[in-house]
Amino acid sequence: MKESSGHKKTDKVKIAVPLFGRRVSPHFGASSNIMLIDTIGTEIVHTATWDVGEQSATAITRCLKTLSVDIMICGGIQLTHKQWLTLQGIDVIDNQKGDAETLLAKILATGVLRRKKEGLKEDHSNIGVDTAPIRRLVNRTTN
Repeated sequence: MKESSGHKKTDKVKIAVPLFGRRVSPHFGASSNIMLIDTIGTEIVHTATWDVGEQSATAITRCLKTLSVDIMICGGIQLTHKQWLTLQGIDVIDNQKGDAETLLAKILATGVLRRKKEGLKEDHSNIGVDTAPIRRLVNRTTN
């Protein structure tokens, strides 16, 4: 099914990033704000900030599933939360730090989604971001 923009719905990826100010939160569950980003390929089509208040990390993981998040980028995360998210089909890119928008731009600039769909070889040696979860997501959406 195509949308009016000409992109297939399967091209859309929703990303969540827990925030500490403008930076990636050092630990999942310690942040009161989560940036939600909708992308198509390497293009950001919508962003929003979700005020999670004082919800527990467990409650936040459930909400991420309800919101149909595909990838979560975070600093540290408890193994139980990471495993639960992964079992729900949400890929976790953990141990990340720095400005959230800069990190997101690096991940999108890798062109992982576009290159994978075109069957081109990937080279992630210079971006400093573990993109294996993104590659797994692409494999799920293209098969």
